[in-house]
Amino acid sequence: MNQERAKQGRKLREISDDDGAPTKISCKKQKIPDGMNQERRQSESCSSVKVLNGLSVELAEKEITLGGHQPILFRNLCPERSMTNDKTSEYLRSLQEREKALSPSCSPQFRVFTSDTSVLRMGFSELVARSREGKFAYLETSSTDSRNGRGDHFVDFCEDEVLGRCPLQWLPEEDQFKTRCYLCMMQPPHRNVAEWHSDGFHQVILNVFGGDEEGSLKRFQLLPPRPDLSGNMSGWIDAAQIPTEEACSVCLKPGDILYLPAGWIHRVATAGRSFTINWGFYAHDT
Repeated sequence: MNQERAKQGRKLREISDDDGAPTKISCKKQKIPDGMNQERRQSESCSSVKVLNGLSVELAEKEITLGGHQPILFRNLCPERSMTNDKTSEYLRSLQEREKALSPSCSPQFRVFTSDTSVLRMGFSELVARSREGKFAYLETSSTDSRNGRGDHFVDFCEDEVLGRCPLQWLPEEDQFKTRCYLCMMQPPHRNVAEWHSDGFHQVILNVFGGDEEGSLKRFQLLPPRPDLSGNMSGWIDAAQIPTEEACSVCLKPGDILYLPAGWIHRVATAGRSFTINWGFYAHDT
């Protein structure tokens, strides 16, 4: 993500909530509008997204291959990778303890993107602390990160099944180039929003925690690719150009996976506490 794209996407925008009243929304923490429960009821209300339940991983991979460029929400596909609130806290503590056990020269410094367009280098404990303060940030690691023994590649640092191999392997493993960790520990009634944008790569989004407790929400609004809006299928988009009445909405629960093909325009709202892992794959077919 370059600086210009980040500045354009994270600036404060005027949008309308469910009751039609304009509400200020940005990547910074905001109060959840009263319409959040209505958002849940309205989710999965359009045919642009296929919603499937009870599939095996093998069948899910076949659905992606057959579905091509249609988003698919797989309900409860990975219950073994979902976590309760207590389990999430325990998992985060285990990673922090692993970090503390390393010598200073081997302490990992990860790339973290923040709401003011900065790209910082910080340890995992610092990321957790920022999240608990309600500050927007996400950790991103890619195949270009050096695997230099310090563990700057986050997947190498974790060495576990949650952040390791992507559960869906319909593409060659070498096509996987990016892993993102979205960690949000805000207390209700606050939320952050990644405004309308599109990405030029396929995504597999696993919701580990969040969306199943009071005041918690992980919501995607989706629109099909629009070259007139997103140009080369990647970039932030002016909200004034978005036909929001045509967008469909899905809310993720723990263990759910959303497959999002390259080029799809989306907006992501996160409320309360949330832990999401996102794997990116090169889009050779676009």
